[in-house]
Amino acid sequence: MVHLLSPLRALPDDIRRSLRAGVFVAPFAAMIGVAVAFVWPKHYQSTASFIAENQNVRSLPSTLGALADQFGYSGGIGGTQSPAFFADLLESRAILLPILSMPTLTTNDSTPRALLDRLGVGDPKRNDRQERGLKKLRNMLSITPDAKTNVVTLAVDARDPHLAYEIAEGLLKKLDEFNVNVRRSRARNEREFLEARVSEAQTDLRAAEGELEQFLKSNRDLRTSPSLAFQEARLRRKVDLAQTRFLGLQGQLDQARIQEVRDTPVITVLDTPDLPQRHYRPRRSLVVLTVLMLGMAAGYGFSRLTLAPSRAHAEDPGMT
Repeated sequence: MVHLLSPLRALPDDIRRSLRAGVFVAPFAAMIGVAVAFVWPKHYQSTASFIAENQNVRSLPSTLGALADQFGYSGGIGGTQSPAFFADLLESRAILLPILSMPTLTTNDSTPRALLDRLGVGDPKRNDRQERGLKKLRNMLSITPDAKTNVVTLAVDARDPHLAYEIAEGLLKKLDEFNVNVRRSRARNEREFLEARVSEAQTDLRAAEGELEQFLKSNRDLRTSPSLAFQEARLRRKVDLAQTRFLGLQGQLDQARIQEVRDTPVITVLDTPDLPQRHYRPRRSLVVLTVLMLGMAAGYGFSRLTLAPSRAHAEDPGMT
């Protein structure tokens, strides 16, 4: 103990007094820290992650696909959707507005209530209540996209574990529904467009075949007239072209129908939302330690300020 105190004895008297003041304040600061740590509201976090699949990049040659992934440009090739797109989509009004009206439960309340009513954003009669709810909900979200792995990590911060879990689960569900609806609408639009083109091509083919049939019925002996033979060849070419166009469009229509049936979401959930068992903040030990250190520093600083005038007077006895 003597060896431990010997360095302190070498310090000036005013510094030793200030250190003793800091040590004297320490128990009170520790008690305040404990009170703050237990009064501070608990926050729970539910996390989930999913892969933003990129089909267009997979169709590229392996070398180009690898380069695109390496430099983080996979989402920009062929108009594909990158992880950053899904991160922005999760914070868009198209996803968050249905979440605000979603019925939710909490640990202490088994009666379903809309999330907007639980966020405490003011009187339901306020015109800006929905906008305030959107802002608060966005502040509860933490979304991290990884361009190299295409993994998007979602974290929801709430004061109730069930509420955090339900919001995270609802976000993934709405994102999945939005994704499926958008992709199916695109596939449906393509199919409907091709159906109209196939119907038009089929009409043209039948008209060309009918014209050739009528010509053959009216001209049975074509060998005696080069002009009739030439006209027959022209009509047959017209039929062949109409048939080729019809068959090509029919093949594209079949592919569009298959794609519409097989179309699946472009996200694959890796980790489903978890129900938090313990709060993740505040970290009580860290709060107590921080308040303790601040209290001791304040005690030391206050002591130094109060000792400064007396020390100056001692160094200059002639001061009045």
